[in-house]
Amino acid sequence: MRNYRLFILIISLMTGLPASAQSYKAMYKQEEVNLHDGEVTRDLLMLEISGDGISSFQSYYAVQRDSIRVAAHAAGLSSQEVVAQMRTVPPGSKNRLYYNPVEMKYTELDYGIFYFKTVENIKEVNYTFGDSTKLVAGYASEMATAHLYGRDWVIYYTTEIPLPYGPWKLNGLPGLVTEAYSIDGAYKFTLTSFEVLDENVNIEIPLKMLNKPVQEVSRDELMWIRKQTACMDPRPIIKKYSKNYDMSGMYHDKIDRMYRKLSKRYQYIEQ
Repeated sequence: MRNYRLFILIISLMTGLPASAQSYKAMYKQEEVNLHDGEVTRDLLMLEISGDGISSFQSYYAVQRDSIRVAAHAAGLSSQEVVAQMRTVPPGSKNRLYYNPVEMKYTELDYGIFYFKTVENIKEVNYTFGDSTKLVAGYASEMATAHLYGRDWVIYYTTEIPLPYGPWKLNGLPGLVTEAYSIDGAYKFTLTSFEVLDENVNIEIPLKMLNKPVQEVSRDELMWIRKQTACMDPRPIIKKYSKNYDMSGMYHDKIDRMYRKLSKRYQYIEQ
């Protein structure tokens, strides 16, 4: 069945037939090694591609936890019960990345207490193609290299799936990315599955999440917000974006100590 669907996909692309009825989903496992202390964290990431070519890339675990939270709140469960149910799924990144190849724009969304997004014009990536090949997830894959957002990458892609998409911002190659890793050893993505979906996926960037507005900010602002959140100090964000939030119950000395500790080892895929 997989080979038949891929055959239909390839024929559609080669003949110029409309592919708007087809949507796709690829799953990637991610491994991040903290370069400060060597701690390894893992995530399961989902790439969905709609029939009109827009894609979304986000943690499958985060999607599952959000679904549990929404259902549990709707069922009237207590906050303790909601948290207990969410803990049945591993934690995942709260970052979402939307890719619009027609408008040549990325939209990134991050959330914690508040919800933020930034819109970025896509920069052209200069890929260098190599001779190395390997088999990844059953697909014959070819190698390319690139410098992207501060890191050097080795990327494998397969022309067996002629879709110019991949994890994160690794797009524009002659086929789906099957594996990618940064030379410094900090990040690695590996394809675990790919499927042609029976129904079209509708991908829309949310204007609200949990009845809270998604606020648009600059890329630099989102990078700052992301670091504050990762280092467990939401106070500057709260002070800047909320007029009525009471911070008197916070243990400020504890937050300060935690921030100093976590900021030493903070890293992000973009430098």
